[in-house]
Amino acid sequence: MQSTPWTNTLRQPFRDRALQSNLGIPVLMDRAHDQENRVAIFEGDYTKQSEPWNYSHRAIEGLRHDWVIEQLELTGLMPGQRVLELGCSLGLMTEKLQKTGAEIFAMDLSATAVAKARARVGNAVHFLVADASVLPFEDGLFERVLVCDGLFGWHLDEATQAKVASEVLRVLKPGGTALFTDYIHHHAFYKVRNFVRDAGFKISGESFLGDRLWYQFASAFKAIESWKIVQKILSNRKIAIVLQKLARMVGAPGTRHIMVMGKK
Repeated sequence: MQSTPWTNTLRQPFRDRALQSNLGIPVLMDRAHDQENRVAIFEGDYTKQSEPWNYSHRAIEGLRHDWVIEQLELTGLMPGQRVLELGCSLGLMTEKLQKTGAEIFAMDLSATAVAKARARVGNAVHFLVADASVLPFEDGLFERVLVCDGLFGWHLDEATQAKVASEVLRVLKPGGTALFTDYIHHHAFYKVRNFVRDAGFKISGESFLGDRLWYQFASAFKAIESWKIVQKILSNRKIAIVLQKLARMVGAPGTRHIMVMGKK
């Protein structure tokens, strides 16, 4: 790989690895830190199934991505600023992120997922395979970092969660903001708030997706979710929007996704 402006954002020895890679997507992993073998687990998910969590066929996921983008833009994101997306998966949200005009960096543990994401999005986004607990970037590089459905959703132990938060704080510019979202019961929302605060961030805001009714609605069709008519219903954006509006009327109890924004 030839030297490009974005490879200069990498720390050593990651920069050398990227330059020596013959792949279009640099793999910047330090397997010594993967004690729980998470790479093999996630890679297995993406190689065995074309879309492990079926996000593209669930209308609520499209609304979740829109919600993240909306909240990101409300933080005052400017065109040209750098945004890092941790856990980009198949690039469904990455595709929307690039439309913000920011310079997008997207990474995942799974090389298969990243390859599929780049095939979807194209080369305008800087894709790489890396571990969020050992980020390959220089200090103070990003204005925004997205940690979506990650700290609790990735089933990390407490030590690894702390490493991820420390790394996010390190690569943020002073005054930059990290947006943490997670799928969790509303009685446990305090865990996300406390985690962000204890990691050294100043909490600058929070937001609720309002998705609980949709998930309750979808669970009623669990036994027949493979039926085409059911798939059509669950992919219907208008139905999802109505359920979201109703759920948001009751605040935190009406949501399973919370976002906590932490400023450096």
